[in-house]
Amino acid sequence: MKRRGFTTVELLVVLVMAGIVAASIGGVLRRQQRFFANAASLVERRVSLRDATGILPAEMRTLSPPSGDVIAFSDSSLEIRATIGAAVACDTLANGAGLDLVPVRATRSNQLTAFSTTPQAGDIALVLDAGATSAATDDAWVELPIDGVASLTTACAASPFIDPVADASAARLRLRLASGSRLPPTVGPGALVHVLRRVRYRLYRTSTSDWYLGYSEWDGAGYTVVQPVSGPFAPYSRRVGSSGLMLRYLDDVDVPVTLLVDAPRIARIEVVARTEVGRGLSASQAIVDSQTVAVRVRNR
Repeated sequence: MKRRGFTTVELLVVLVMAGIVAASIGGVLRRQQRFFANAASLVERRVSLRDATGILPAEMRTLSPPSGDVIAFSDSSLEIRATIGAAVACDTLANGAGLDLVPVRATRSNQLTAFSTTPQAGDIALVLDAGATSAATDDAWVELPIDGVASLTTACAASPFIDPVADASAARLRLRLASGSRLPPTVGPGALVHVLRRVRYRLYRTSTSDWYLGYSEWDGAGYTVVQPVSGPFAPYSRRVGSSGLMLRYLDDVDVPVTLLVDAPRIARIEVVARTEVGRGLSASQAIVDSQTVAVRVRNR
């Protein structure tokens, strides 16, 4: 008995239907792939937004514009004197040429000294001069340029802040002041010291044409090579509402501050960061997310 096979028409119908099903499945898979890629990109880019709106405000809050902490500024960059640490002096050098600091983890005085990075030449020591009396009226912060930094274990041997046995090997930082700078005679052991460093944050374009928030610091002779700290962001643009990083500077009554000569008036800084988090239905349709934070400076 002869068995009947499929006709050409039936085979063509089956192939067409299989193609339609395969195309439908492929379309679903492509849409799922695009969704998961966009979701991963969204998470990554939002982390960048949180980094930018976390790092910059942390630096801005401690600024004192009237004291000259704002060195230069624009709509996408900020050059400031940032605090890199604080300490208590355990001794001063002869003729006020410098001072020694309590060790970072002294047994008798834990956490009187803390630095995010080691001080270096070119930094500024902001020293509290308590004056000749106990009254607060003669207290003043004195700015002194640092010319050199050494790590010693023999300094402050008789200081009440240091245990001569337990802290025998603890390193004490010695800050030597630049030539021509001297500590006031009323500054002695127990003085509070803040160390400031000139740093710059700016939106910049990398060799891959991506835009990042970059950081560089003053090493005494010039700025170090810029390093990316967050990104990528949307490209820089002067057009309102489109730049990857937009900074606005306002005074106490919310009047914009645009000139460097008016920097002491800065009371609030607005930070807006924008980044592309994915693509829409078409490849040319960019989806942009943004985050905004307003920072009021504390020391005015």
